[in-house]
Amino acid sequence: MKVLVLEDQGTASNYLIKYISEKAGHEPVLARSIKDGESILEESLGEEYLKIDCIIADINMPADGLKPEEKKISELGKFAGWLWLSRHVFVREEFEYLSLRTIIYSIYVDDLRNSELGVELKGILQVHKQPARGGIRKLHRCLDEIAKQVARSKSYAPKEG
Repeated sequence: MKVLVLEDQGTASNYLIKYISEKAGHEPVLARSIKDGESILEESLGEEYLKIDCIIADINMPADGLKPEEKKISELGKFAGWLWLSRHVFVREEFEYLSLRTIIYSIYVDDLRNSELGVELKGILQVHKQPARGGIRKLHRCLDEIAKQVARSKSYAPKEG
């Protein structure tokens, strides 16, 4: 399963990439910014081997790539990753499947849930990064569940040829 990791912090992204590839057995693709994430998703269009199956996103990102009005409500970037996903990715027909294959992995999960933007989280898996809250174990369970969804969807996909 190909996993887009939206994470701008070096230490956290290095850990996630290693964990996803070595422990969970998936293929991570790192995006250190919203613009990187956009580029990766655009490149994936039309190329099955590049298709992103899942997104793990930190929501606290620089707001570059957002519209000025979105930057204002991002709370200085605290919710920028979520705004990009909900208003730029999930709304596109070719990427709407990702809304049910996304994991918000952030220390700001509770803040987002309790904000005005929290009503948009329906169906989105949310994992708190804090180790004391079981973050990595829950992340692993969420990845396993999404991997099962991806496997089911690929087994039902019509064969070409």
